[in-house]
Amino acid sequence: MLPDFEASDKKALEFILDKWNLEYCYPLKTEVPVILVKKEGRELVLKIWGKLIGSFVWGKFIPYNFMEELGYQLKKESYKKLGVKLNPGEGFEHRTVIYDSKALRILNQNHVDSVPRREGFTVSKNHYFLLREYIPGKSVSRDNPLPEQEQKSLAELVETCHSLGVANLDLDNHGHIILGEDNKIKLVDFGSCIFRDSISKKGFERYKKVDYYFLDEFLNQQHNFIL
Repeated sequence: MLPDFEASDKKALEFILDKWNLEYCYPLKTEVPVILVKKEGRELVLKIWGKLIGSFVWGKFIPYNFMEELGYQLKKESYKKLGVKLNPGEGFEHRTVIYDSKALRILNQNHVDSVPRREGFTVSKNHYFLLREYIPGKSVSRDNPLPEQEQKSLAELVETCHSLGVANLDLDNHGHIILGEDNKIKLVDFGSCIFRDSISKKGFERYKKVDYYFLDEFLNQQHNFIL
């Protein structure tokens, strides 16, 4: 059964499921609507943005401007320490799907295998749909720490992304850092990223510092978990 969306959102979801021949499974826990689907037996992830303002985390609908303000306040102090200006709403609009799609396209084309494969992207009546590979595994946590070798792999992945003009900006969200069933690191979301081709060289260097800041915090935390 499809989630209890507003009528226009439900219609848009039914449209894309039919267009891409997808079987609806269930929503995954995230503020941005992300749904597990199947296509010819393969599990995939469908990421959506439109008029939808729901949150699958709390199981109820919350005004989007609240989610936007929450995300803004959580990041503002960390960004301030780095001298990076964060405007209200930056990285939290519908472009989360657009940016995620663009980042995966760039990384896939350059054979970066520590991110999901982008399977499709389309816009229909102000609804944005991204279909990507589903990565089975678990988010890193105190109970599921990242092995030391994969900590190095994550640092190398961040450097690779930067070399290709992509700064993630969301490494403080550990739910996006997955330890796959093969015990290899995967970074599965780029919805808050910034691109070198959309900002000055000096500006991109400042945003790279954001990644390094959150990466250092994360790796120090993981080191303590392993100890």
